[in-house]
Amino acid sequence: MGLVRKGNFMKDLLSLSPDQIRLFGKTLFIAPHQDDETLGCGGTIHLLQKWGIPVHVLFVSDGSMSHPNSIKYPKEKLIELREQESVDALAILGISREQISFLRMKDSELPHAGSADFESAVGIFTGIFNQLQPETIFVPWERDPHQDHRATWQITDQAITGLGFPIRRLEYFIWLWERADDADLPNSEDGKMWQVAVGSAMEYKKRAIAAYPSQTTSLIDDDPEGFTLSLEVLAHFDSDVEIFLERTHETKMSDQKQTLPEGYFNDVYRNNDDPWNFEGSEYEREKYAVTLEALSRERFQNAFEIGCSIGVLTQMLAERCNKLLSVDAAEAPVVMACKRLSDFEHVQISKMGVPREFPDQEFDLIVLSEVGYYFSMPDLIELRSKILGHLQTGGQLLLVHWTPEVHDYPLTGDQVHDTFSAVSGNAKPLRLLHSLRRQTYRLDSFEKLPDNQPE
Repeated sequence: MGLVRKGNFMKDLLSLSPDQIRLFGKTLFIAPHQDDETLGCGGTIHLLQKWGIPVHVLFVSDGSMSHPNSIKYPKEKLIELREQESVDALAILGISREQISFLRMKDSELPHAGSADFESAVGIFTGIFNQLQPETIFVPWERDPHQDHRATWQITDQAITGLGFPIRRLEYFIWLWERADDADLPNSEDGKMWQVAVGSAMEYKKRAIAAYPSQTTSLIDDDPEGFTLSLEVLAHFDSDVEIFLERTHETKMSDQKQTLPEGYFNDVYRNNDDPWNFEGSEYEREKYAVTLEALSRERFQNAFEIGCSIGVLTQMLAERCNKLLSVDAAEAPVVMACKRLSDFEHVQISKMGVPREFPDQEFDLIVLSEVGYYFSMPDLIELRSKILGHLQTGGQLLLVHWTPEVHDYPLTGDQVHDTFSAVSGNAKPLRLLHSLRRQTYRLDSFEKLPDNQPE
C-alpha cells in the first residue's frame, strides 16, 4: 500500500538523491513521542546510518498518556516501557543508545508559544542544539494535527532563531494523512516537498514499527481509552518513499534589518570557540574543497578575506597567496586565527568592521565566505562598491554562502549572491567565471573587467 494523497500538495514532489542526503551532515531527529521518528523518518534514519552520517534522536515527551488508565502499566512503568521500545526500534535502524536522548516532558502538555513553560523549553532545546551542533534537523510539520507536534515545532523554531550557526530544517508528517483539515495542509508558499526513496530500508522500518507493541498491538489491554495505531493509520507509512517539507523562503526579506553588531558575535564566541564547527564539519570540509577548486589560478599576489572567523579557511588560502589579509569583526575569533596562522609570516589577521572600515590597497583576490548575510542590504551594497573599487582588473571575487534562511540574519545567501550578480554582465564591472549550487550553499566567482567603473 502507498501513501494516501490528501489534497494536491504532493503533486510536484522533488527527489532527494543519496548524494544530496549525504550533505545533511550531522542530523538530529526530534520526535514528540516514541514512534514518531520511525513512522515519519525511519527509512531516512536507516539510510543515514548506513552511509555513516552522524545521527541523534531526541524524544520530547515521556509518552505517559497513550494509556493513562492502565493498571498493568501505571505511569512510571509505561514511561519505562515506551523508552525501551524506542531503544529497540532504533537499534533495528542502526542507532545505538548513546545516540538517543529523552527529555521526559509531560505527554499531551508540551508547552506552546505563549504558555508559561515555553521559554524554559526553548532554553533546553537551545542547549541541546549548541551541544550537538546539528547541521540538519527533522521536526514534525508546523501544522501537524496533534498539539504536541505543533508545540515541538514551535519550540524548535524559536530555539533555532537564537543560534549562531546555520541549521537546515525538514518537516515530516504524522497525522496529516488522517486528521488534517484543509487549513492544516502545506501549500506552495510553505516550501518545497521532497521525497526520499527508502525502499531498501523498508524491511528495517517495518521491523522498527513492530518494536512498538504498546502502540501497535493489544499489549496494554486494560485501558478502554488507550491509544493504538490502527491498520489504516499504519498503511500511510507503508511506502517506499518518505515525504518532507523544506522552507524555501523565496519572499524577499526586509531590507530594513540591521547589520548584526559586534556584540552578537562576541556572545556567540563566548559560548563556543568554534560555533559553526568549521574544524570538524563534513559540510565545511566539502565546501572548502569546492571553494579552493573554484580559484581561477594557482597563486595570487595579494588577497583579502572578509570574515575569517577562527582561520580554518584562511590557512588553506594562505597556501595559495603570496600575501593575505584576513579580517573579522569580533575580537575572539581574530585571536584564535592569529594563533592558528602564527607560522605564516605573509598572513596578516586584523579586527576590522567592514564596510565602514576597508583596507587602502588593491587585491587580485577577495573572498567573501559565509559572512555576507550578516549585513543589511544597504551595508552590503556599500561593501560591494568598496570591493569593486579595490579589486584589480583581472582579479577574482569569490562568494560562498549557506542558502537556507536563518532567522537572525538580515539576508539570505541567495540575496548576497544576487546583489553581486546584478553588477555582472554586459557593460558591467564583473564577469561571472563559475557558478555552483549545492543543496545548502551557493558558490559564485567573478572576474573584474577592465574599463568599467564601480558604482
